[in-house]
Amino acid sequence: PFVIHGGTAGFNRKTWQARMQDGPEPSLTLTLVSPDGDGGFPGVLTTTVTYTVTSDNALRLEYRATSDRPTVANFTNHAMFALQGEGNGDISDQTMQIFADRFTPADAGNLVTGEILPVEGTPADFRKPVRVGDVQKSDFPQIAMRKGIELEMVINGKPGTLRPAARMTDPKTGIAMDVSTTHPCVVVWAHLIGDRTVTGKGGKVYRAFDAMSFETQGYLDAVNHPNFPSTVVTPQKPMHEVTVFKFGIR
Repeated sequence: PFVIHGGTAGFNRKTWQARMQDGPEPSLTLTLVSPDGDGGFPGVLTTTVTYTVTSDNALRLEYRATSDRPTVANFTNHAMFALQGEGNGDISDQTMQIFADRFTPADAGNLVTGEILPVEGTPADFRKPVRVGDVQKSDFPQIAMRKGIELEMVINGKPGTLRPAARMTDPKTGIAMDVSTTHPCVVVWAHLIGDRTVTGKGGKVYRAFDAMSFETQGYLDAVNHPNFPSTVVTPQKPMHEVTVFKFGIR
């Protein structure tokens, strides 16, 4: 058995306690206490996520978690970014760069195999800027079997240090987004809603490939792959991770 998005007790389904702070860099801190056994996970886990709008046009996410017993905790953010603006077409013409020499392939059931493979010579090589439309319909098995980009990339550099993870740029608006993180990995996801459409803000229609998500996180399914760095939180090893989405014009 496995869980995705935390299973039936996923934290996206919980009511968090909120604390706002105004000022030059306003922030929102959300806190959740998950009791022992919640969702089948051991230990009382206390999680806080702080969202800060910085003075240099960035959104900073800071994750902290403590537990009274060893437990698995691997949190991310699933925001979808449309640098072209909602209702202004898809992201095909945008360029994407991922600072990753390696990725973790998945099997047909969308579970990582435990391998860590080089991107060299594959359509998963985004070390130099790549036009999204040139790869999102690739016949590369890791892309084709999902009918779009959904890859876990292993970010270069030392986990635990804030370092570049990704860069996305729209050629028409000139808007650019730089993603940096302390996390070891980022899942790059460009499906959005498959073959469906939904109506979003202002009555604008959201379609497949209208946005991109950069889900910084620990290695997927690390608990079942001893070669992956652990995502276990213990009383002696709390979690502290930071991700920054910085916006500008190029």
